Amino acid sequence: MRFPDLLSTAFKNLYQRKARTFLTILGVIIGTMSITLMVAVGLGSQQQFMESIAQSEDLTKITVNRNWSNDPNKTGVLDKEAVLYLESLENVVNVIPMKSISIYLENEKYVGEIYAQALPLEKLQSYSEKLAWGKIGKSGKEAKIYLGANQLEYTFRKKKSNKELWEMPVATDIKLEKQDFEMYFGGYYIYQPEFGTPEDLKLPDTINAVIGGVFMQTGTELDYNTYIDISFLDEMIEEHEDFAEYIGLSEEYEQVYVYATDMNAVEPLLNTIKEAGYECYSPLEWINQMQEESARQQFVWGAVGAISLLVSAIGIANTMLTSIMERRREIGILKVLGCSPLKINLMFLIEAGVIGILGGLLGVLLSYGFVLAARFIPAISQNIYFHITLPLALGAISGSALIGMVAGIYPAVRATRMSPLAALKNE
Repeated sequence: MRFPDLLSTAFKNLYQRKARTFLTILGVIIGTMSITLMVAVGLGSQQQFMESIAQSEDLTKITVNRNWSNDPNKTGVLDKEAVLYLESLENVVNVIPMKSISIYLENEKYVGEIYAQALPLEKLQSYSEKLAWGKIGKSGKEAKIYLGANQLEYTFRKKKSNKELWEMPVATDIKLEKQDFEMYFGGYYIYQPEFGTPEDLKLPDTINAVIGGVFMQTGTELDYNTYIDISFLDEMIEEHEDFAEYIGLSEEYEQVYVYATDMNAVEPLLNTIKEAGYECYSPLEWINQMQEESARQQFVWGAVGAISLLVSAIGIANTMLTSIMERRREIGILKVLGCSPLKINLMFLIEAGVIGILGGLLGVLLSYGFVLAARFIPAISQNIYFHITLPLALGAISGSALIGMVAGIYPAVRATRMSPLAALKNE
């Protein structure tokens, strides 16, 4: 018997026992759907997590901090030399040094206090396409302030001479592009003697500042930040060392952001920077931990689904054993006619494999149908996200076929070992 003959015989025998074949395939379908949907839930959760992180975090960014350890080998100071060193590292596309400070803004109509990040404006050019309006200027030219989208709602208040800052009404209708402000370093309370500022502390002069632009809503940390030109802050620190020390500023940077060429370059850069004596971290570090945990959960869910597939394998084996008992005479005739044990073995393995393949294929198709239908059921779509990938679908079909073949091994071997005389005996 050639292979096409074996395949044709397998389909013929399965069709002759339609009810039993259907129920056996149904068991494989249920098992395939169980393992496919279980793993799809894990993949969906992981995909949602990665999408949310990608929207809220720059996955190529490394945040570098000074190492405050007492270890003499770990005294990384974040100064200009440190910035030059970080810029010299391989696979680094941008390095942004940063200091933070509270600033108080005031003009004839409005006041506002903001916690701002001071950095070289040329380093902010990469964000220029995210401006809702305005333009990134050049460092040292003019004091400009750039606001995140979420900074607009409560930052500015209508000026009232007889009220404290927090008592003034919020200015919801302010036109920022038409406003000039006097900018006070250190915030509102530093300039109020009743709040404990030393009388002999020389306060820096105010700086005329304008709103250089407002960023559009991005869903990232950019929405909550305010940026100013660091050159004006450095000039103030140099001229007013006592004041800078009083508010916790120095020539050192508070943080340095290092941007890698891609995500694959992040981990080697992290190791290099840590070896140089700095503390640093990246969102990828805890993302990798979350992915490892997600992989463990997927394994557990897959194992639960595999139990159903294992039950279906038992059903296939039972079906094939029953089929052998019913086809004893057929097996005996084939042996008498000279059909080799290998061909008889292969015939039953093909039948078991066909059951596995059909069950796996239908199980995957029904899984896709279930996922599509679930999108229209709010109770499911709002709480569970399924993601069936092509490798998952192909793996489920292949696994079902393999399970069918394995389940058919014992019945097939039993058929080949059957004595022709015993097989032909008419009981």
